[in-house]
Amino acid sequence: EAEAALREALALAPNDRESQVALAGLLEKEGRLAEATSIATRVLTDDPANVRAAVTAARAARREGEPARGLALLEAVPADAGTLEERATAAFERGMILDQLGRAEEAYAAFVAGTGHLAESATARAIDRDFFPRLIAALKSCFTPAWLEGWTPTPPLAPGERAPIFLVGFPRSGTTLLD
Repeated sequence: EAEAALREALALAPNDRESQVALAGLLEKEGRLAEATSIATRVLTDDPANVRAAVTAARAARREGEPARGLALLEAVPADAGTLEERATAAFERGMILDQLGRAEEAYAAFVAGTGHLAESATARAIDRDFFPRLIAALKSCFTPAWLEGWTPTPPLAPGERAPIFLVGFPRSGTTLLD
């Protein structure tokens, strides 16, 4: 449905870059890399500073096994082009490409740069960085010896039975590993 809507929008306004870039991104995500590259490249011909088009074309190049071409596409875009979020996306894609090329230190620097762009964005500045420390302090104040004494004792375990452990309410990055 999204592709049909974007193609309809382009039929009405063939030079609408936002629709062109959106269609290229959609096609890239669907694995239709040649189509995505064709559209993104046309956008870059008219607008060489279009970060989203460059990222889409670079990602397609990386996925096609041509990371050097992808890196060249990203490096052709001025460093100050696009929004902070777009610059972050470009930096992350640059990191992926550099990693694929075996240039680990440069890849790491690109990922750090991308994170830095996100940290400067309006979305990041709106985050209350003290929220979790305040929440933890408030919860910690609830766990008093008197409150714990009021808990019902757990029933005894059968011989050889192991007690389950439940971890609740821990903010995480998505990479939790428990043994």
